[in-house]
Amino acid sequence: MHWYDGGVTPPRPEGMDPKRRMPIDGMYFSGEKGVIWSGFTGGPSVLGDELKRSFAPPAKTVARTTDHYLEWIAAAKGGPPANCNFEFGSLITEVALLGVIAQRSPNRHLDWDSGNLRIPNDAAANEFVQPSYRNGWSL
Repeated sequence: MHWYDGGVTPPRPEGMDPKRRMPIDGMYFSGEKGVIWSGFTGGPSVLGDELKRSFAPPAKTVARTTDHYLEWIAAAKGGPPANCNFEFGSLITEVALLGVIAQRSPNRHLDWDSGNLRIPNDAAANEFVQPSYRNGWSL
């Protein structure tokens, strides 16, 4: 995974129309047959002739919400679970926090061990995951 933030964008994918602006948010997956690009709130765009011929967008299986804040409050009051519940939200948070660690560790390759919640190949970056506490303080 490569993380870009703060106005820095990834290299323009091969085959992307030069007149098209690079999106300011989202993600893309690059493979042998082409590139699938998706914003965080929109559907996918497909680059690459071979991939375009074979690509079918996934079915919408998650209910849409009109206001995730109200959905969360209703869940907290005993209503149905929110679409972005803690089980799912915690995974998204893990990725976002890894992005922050990557920003604080420029030009370094970081291996993430999600099972043990650590960066085994970089002690300095791993310090952001489990910081040392000052003497007399603990968690």
